[in-house]
Amino acid sequence: MTETTASSFREIGNKFFKEKRLNLAIENYNKAIEFDPSDYQSYTNRSLAYFQKKEYENSLEDSKEAIKINPQWDKAHYRYSMALKQFNRLDESLRSLYIIYNRFYNSTNNNTTTSNSINIDINLITKEIDNIQKLLISKGYSKEIISQSETFSNSINNNVKVDYINANLGKSVFLIKDITNYNQPLISENPLVSNLSSVYFDENYKSCFHCLKSIFVNESCYGEKMKKQKELFIEKPSFTCDKNCKFEVYCSENCKNEAWKQYHNLLCPNYDLVLKLYGFCRIKNQIFPLVILKMLAIVLNDLKNNKKSLEDSLSPFTSFQYDLSDSILSDDQLIAYAFIIDIFKSILKENDEINFSQLINKERFNQFNSILKLNSSDVQPLSILEELIDNKVSKAGIKETSIKIGDEVIEIDSIGEFLEKNKLPTISIKGVGLYRVINSINHSCEPNVFCSFSKNDHSMTIYPTTKTQLKKGQEINISYINEDLPFNQRQKLLKENYSFNCNCKKCKNKE
Repeated sequence: MTETTASSFREIGNKFFKEKRLNLAIENYNKAIEFDPSDYQSYTNRSLAYFQKKEYENSLEDSKEAIKINPQWDKAHYRYSMALKQFNRLDESLRSLYIIYNRFYNSTNNNTTTSNSINIDINLITKEIDNIQKLLISKGYSKEIISQSETFSNSINNNVKVDYINANLGKSVFLIKDITNYNQPLISENPLVSNLSSVYFDENYKSCFHCLKSIFVNESCYGEKMKKQKELFIEKPSFTCDKNCKFEVYCSENCKNEAWKQYHNLLCPNYDLVLKLYGFCRIKNQIFPLVILKMLAIVLNDLKNNKKSLEDSLSPFTSFQYDLSDSILSDDQLIAYAFIIDIFKSILKENDEINFSQLINKERFNQFNSILKLNSSDVQPLSILEELIDNKVSKAGIKETSIKIGDEVIEIDSIGEFLEKNKLPTISIKGVGLYRVINSINHSCEPNVFCSFSKNDHSMTIYPTTKTQLKKGQEINISYINEDLPFNQRQKLLKENYSFNCNCKKCKNKE
């Protein structure tokens, strides 16, 4: 009886809506909801009526309520997305669209159809995804943003641009001119955020907490032969945070100041809680929670100190693709998330103007974790040994054929062989970084560029390969894996680690 009555009021409301008599339509949707508070269709329809009246707050609340009643109802997700877009909450709007998009294609791939998606025009959804992605990318990669950013050199403006392709491939990087000098880097970039792996938090290593530069590596980490080379163990200058924590170490005053300006000013007063997270991550050999902590601190710093909107503060990170289809956090992730909640609750307790739950929640943790999983790079700066060799080679005269480290004489032509022989995993610092441009480069098993860490810090450089000619307008591609692996193994690795199947020419030919 109740369902029939609610349905009849809804139909009357629909009739008035078609006649563009929006107030009468809303009155009848109100009556339908009064009879049946679980009538998610009436909430969805009333949301559209409010939207047409430009009452976007009411439209947002109604679509949100419809989703709460029936999370599988795609029309409500679409209404919610369109309302969010009016408030410039583009990232959240995009997430709602991807819920519909992914559900549609998952049901297509599984040869199943749900009544929730029957009336959804997937072409409309794809078009809206394209529109919002373009808006996000134009905000995150505009010339103004790039020119103001300290993360990369001027070469970024001269060689490449980031552009959106489609909902499936997302964005990528394209050349804006022909490349004729293959010995020069295309891009040299510092990450938006980086962090040392937790295994390096002990007495054997001293590294910059901001740029990951190796300051000192204990001689116990070297082989017997290298332990004799005292040049390796001359400790570089270091600078400790002089505020509350007295824990973080930096390679320069500049790194110390940059860390404070970007994120450490918020974390330092609560460093007893931060150290608990570091301790947990060291035991569990995790790094993503530490990077997520910095990401959230950077966002909060933009909100609190730079007076940016939440959308603008998030956009450097949310312009990357992510997958929220697996929303269940593991036990270890839940513990790390609890540590992060405690840290930021302490930070935000006197900042009521910032919506804590909107900034930091399980979905945000999962989102940032997915961004790192699908986009970030392993960072491996030059070791102190490699840096020392580089410096000596650069200072060597034209006629010199060897360099000397301590009592070890190394032929310049045999440096590669020497480094391979003395390549110990214990002497190199490793971490994770998220690069605004470099991590926007798509994969190919036939790459035309490659990545290199050519300094003792977290900066990454992209060089052309010598295999192909690079022309203006061409997409540049790197290989996320060892492209020399067999076809089936490459496909398996890419699917497991990056959630996609490669369709490059080499893979299409199953080479």
